[in-house]
Amino acid sequence: MRDELNLTNCSLDPSDEAGLLGLLARLETLEGLEIQGVALEVKLLRGELENCVSIDLSNKRIGVLVVIVIAGLFRSNSVTKSLNLAHNAFGAEGVKRLGAVLGENSVLTSLNIGHTFLGPEAAAHLAQLLTDNSSLLALDLDANDLCGIDCWGQGTYNAEGIATLAGGLKANGTLKSISLQKNHLRAEGARHLSTCVSDGGSLTTLNLCGTSIGAEGAAHLCKALASNTTLRELLLDGNLLAAKGARHVSELLKANGTIATLSLQENGIGAEGARDISDGLKQNAALTSLNLRDNDLCTDGTLLLVEGLKANAGLALLSLMENEIDADGAKRLAEVFGENGTLASLDVGFNDINGDGAKHLVDAIKAREAGGVALATSLNLRENRVDRATKAQLKEQAGSQLKLLL
Repeated sequence: MRDELNLTNCSLDPSDEAGLLGLLARLETLEGLEIQGVALEVKLLRGELENCVSIDLSNKRIGVLVVIVIAGLFRSNSVTKSLNLAHNAFGAEGVKRLGAVLGENSVLTSLNIGHTFLGPEAAAHLAQLLTDNSSLLALDLDANDLCGIDCWGQGTYNAEGIATLAGGLKANGTLKSISLQKNHLRAEGARHLSTCVSDGGSLTTLNLCGTSIGAEGAAHLCKALASNTTLRELLLDGNLLAAKGARHVSELLKANGTIATLSLQENGIGAEGARDISDGLKQNAALTSLNLRDNDLCTDGTLLLVEGLKANAGLALLSLMENEIDADGAKRLAEVFGENGTLASLDVGFNDINGDGAKHLVDAIKAREAGGVALATSLNLRENRVDRATKAQLKEQAGSQLKLLL
């Protein structure tokens, strides 16, 4: 006979310590558990926790009581390194219960609790977890309304939570990667986060995509990162930076010598912003990957960017997708391959480049190859205005060294 327990219609409350302790005591022998409408094969889950390095329980309609059960099972775990609980609904109370256990865990290195409706009140529990735990290397907190504003822009803004979380990050000396994507941090939130990176810290990857920090937030962040020597990857997509924000990023590029990957997709920096980014590239040798997709550069912005690309000696990957670049812009971009010996991948898909512009790019890459710079080069020209006959010619010309996408 299976030892099962059905708590779906019971009145057990997360604050009922005695009831929860009684439940947890039974976990050692329990085989099945139905709670909050979620059926858990406890025996199998216990086995997974004892034997699996990575566990994915994302999108399982998990609520706070189920998290308490998982936390209870985790107390004796010494194997699992990655736990994914994203897209559930256990909120701040669930994080409190989970953090109480994981704070003492020395094995788990990756925790994903994104999209779990945490809210600002969860920040204190998260900060405590970061203060107590010394094994976590990656933490995903995407879309958790940490400043009180949800993904649709509804709610009341409150920066106290992100300030508290920043304190936890400062106290933690091991975390390498944190993702706060789609939390509406705004400039005030960015100001609090900047205190975590100004003195270096352990972070190597910071994902702030879609956090509404704007140009003012970028100013706080870029100023703090100017002297940072640990961060390698900075993701700022969709943050309304505009040209003013690009100016702050330019100053960061001039001062910082360790950031290798920078993503500024969908920030509306325009031609003016492209000029500032170009100036930054002239004085930067650390950056290897730059994403400027969907930034309204147009051909004017592209021409300004080219000057920085020619002088740059480190960039290997560049994305200029969806920037309304025409044949003239493509011709000027082709000049980069004549003077830059490091650029290996160029993405200009979804632009307005015709066959003539595409041919200039391919010719320039092949000329560099013939001159002895035999990089394994990739060129994306998909969704442009290149006719079928020209595509066939370019594919034949590309040869084996050039990965050409048309």
